[in-house]
Amino acid sequence: MPKTPEILAPCGSIDTFYAAVNAGCDAVYLSGKQFGARAYAANFSSEEILQALDFAHVYGVKVYLTINTLYKNEEIGELVAFLKPLYLEGLDAVIVQDMGAFYVVKHEFPGLPIHASTQMNICSHIGAGMMKKFGATRVVPARELTLPEIRLIKQNVDIEVECFVHGAMCFCYSGRCLMSSFEGGRSGNRGRCAQPCRLKYDAGYAMSMKDMCTITDVPELMDAGIDSFKIEGRMKNEYYVASAVDAYKTIASDYAAGCFSMDKALKYKKRLMDIFNRGGFSGGYYKCHDGMSMIDLNFPGRAGVHVADIVSVGKGTIDIKAVDDIHKGDDMEIRGSSVVKITSGLDISAGKRTSLNAPRTKQLKTGDRIYRTRFASLQDDIKKNIIDKKRKIPVRAFLEAYTGDRMKLTFTDGENFVTARSDSVLEPSQKGTTEVSILEEKVGKLGNTPFVLESMECDIKGEPFISMGILTELKRNAAGKLESEIIQGYKRTEAGAEVNRTDNESAIKIDGENILSVIVEEPAQLKSVISSGVDILRIILDHSFINGDYINELREQSHSLIYLATPYISRCDDDSFEKYIVQLKELCSKRLIDGIYIRNHDALAAVAEFIKNEEFTGIKLILAPSLYIYNDKALLMYENILKSDVQFVFSEELNKERLRELKPYKEGKGILRIYGRTVLMLSANDIKGNIKEDFIKKDSEMCYNMLLDGRAVDIWPSDRGEDFNDLLIHFTNETEGEAADVLKRFSEGRGLTGRHYTGHFDGDVI
Repeated sequence: MPKTPEILAPCGSIDTFYAAVNAGCDAVYLSGKQFGARAYAANFSSEEILQALDFAHVYGVKVYLTINTLYKNEEIGELVAFLKPLYLEGLDAVIVQDMGAFYVVKHEFPGLPIHASTQMNICSHIGAGMMKKFGATRVVPARELTLPEIRLIKQNVDIEVECFVHGAMCFCYSGRCLMSSFEGGRSGNRGRCAQPCRLKYDAGYAMSMKDMCTITDVPELMDAGIDSFKIEGRMKNEYYVASAVDAYKTIASDYAAGCFSMDKALKYKKRLMDIFNRGGFSGGYYKCHDGMSMIDLNFPGRAGVHVADIVSVGKGTIDIKAVDDIHKGDDMEIRGSSVVKITSGLDISAGKRTSLNAPRTKQLKTGDRIYRTRFASLQDDIKKNIIDKKRKIPVRAFLEAYTGDRMKLTFTDGENFVTARSDSVLEPSQKGTTEVSILEEKVGKLGNTPFVLESMECDIKGEPFISMGILTELKRNAAGKLESEIIQGYKRTEAGAEVNRTDNESAIKIDGENILSVIVEEPAQLKSVISSGVDILRIILDHSFINGDYINELREQSHSLIYLATPYISRCDDDSFEKYIVQLKELCSKRLIDGIYIRNHDALAAVAEFIKNEEFTGIKLILAPSLYIYNDKALLMYENILKSDVQFVFSEELNKERLRELKPYKEGKGILRIYGRTVLMLSANDIKGNIKEDFIKKDSEMCYNMLLDGRAVDIWPSDRGEDFNDLLIHFTNETEGEAADVLKRFSEGRGLTGRHYTGHFDGDVI
């Protein structure tokens, strides 16, 4: 049978932390007051994290710190100072998105394990292998991966794999969503997502994903080799956390022991549904690529459980028929033309009809459904039997009591041994030695300590007098020593490096001629580019051009450097991406293209693997803004991976002042996008709603859908100064005429759209 996976619990507050530990989790993930991807959770102060580390470590529970946001230059130094005391206290790992943060942790705290966050959008064993090679001990792949893709990672890479098994799901590939950022100024990459995907559109809540629940799929997930079952929910309460941990711990342990029961799993699923669900549950992407079964078009929030229907409506009362057992104290919502809240004053069995008092009955009608939103007795049960049931560590005790010698009491948890000794020697007893059963009973009363007595051995010689008061003191001392010994075993003695702050010297003005690059994603746009007469240094072709004759034709018709872009998403569930890489290598080898435009970490890994060979010397590389170079350290990390200097397109989320602070800007390695529609979302699911089809692009071969901003960013040339010389125009869904007009306007030195929407260039993002 497969090994039991780690059960990893979300902790957004100190209450959920204690609930998770008591429920039996193997590890928790939490965040400080800054740097985490859930900025609106209560989160932990540094002092609380230190306390949590010690408390968790006593029980053998690991603590992973989420620092999975993107960091501006000045924040990198703050990150080092923040991590240092936690590192020394024994922090078990950090979860990282930003490659700059990855670089800093790797170099400043070499003993600290790094987990590659799902925000890194790792979609293949190729990407996972790269993260392993450069220092990650664990990868959290994209939630969109199927079980065969997870197996591919486990079969090809010796790295721990952590996968989400329960909780809320994003409509977009994690780390590839800019919708909240560009629609409201709150960046999901900074932990401040405003969840625009949960809003109502013409087609309903067309992008509101149901919560994931895989409790009945645990055997298949374990057979796939997943090392850690991750529960989402740092914004959830202690009942949610405790019930989810208890459910997955129990079912996973059952399967590992060879006694899995589907009936038992279904009972836990019903229990989890009552604690919290959004539109019911789905199994996520493990067994499918997409589908409306994952979407709830009707309601974006807590759905509750359907427990009754209205049979008739009276004045101040309703007659109902229960479809599930209802319990006294249950909070319910009647959802019709409006929402009416009631609380049940009695127990009602499924199938029974009864009358209940209800307010605003004029707004209700026959057939309206009633949903339970709070199962009072279930919450009471969880609190009593999970949350308040203190976790205990079994210990064995050894008592040595010799007349004329000091009494000794030793405790061990199997790994650590501690001994407490009495101050004075034992005198002979006038009434004989105390019975062993009484001594065991006394030592076994361990009260509020983390321990429970598993067994005790006594070695008594000479009939000594054993004082119960002294024995109690020895027991207390031994328990305290053992707790301290366990905690000490996690601490580190190396201090780590000093804070390495980024140099923030004033920007150096770069003089020189403007250099223009153009990305084209449609053949019609390429016609406009070729015939424009504009001097273009680089023409970057979308990956879809790889199979046509466009590259050869472009060679004949243009003197521009030709780059080929990788797909926006690179998965290995079929051979599409592998075929693309083979073709890309051939084009590079024959020098039919001059460079590669890299859009994701999986493509980066594939390119890094072959570009190191001498036959590819001279092939130029540009990193897309989707690789998020927010700080100087990020580019250092990418250059370490690629073993060469690279250029990159500035992040679309940084304003002009932030861009000028970057060292690569001063070195002329940065390229500024002056025109283009931002890719707001990349989703495995179809994008629907009150969104014009003109702004939705599909890539069936590579399995993703794109949502484009209806407004094209235009930062040419107003308020630009002469600081930025390497410029980029990015065509996505423009027609041939629209592309020609943009290039004409560029050549004339005027606004490229006439609307002058500058995105974040003139503002900032939080």
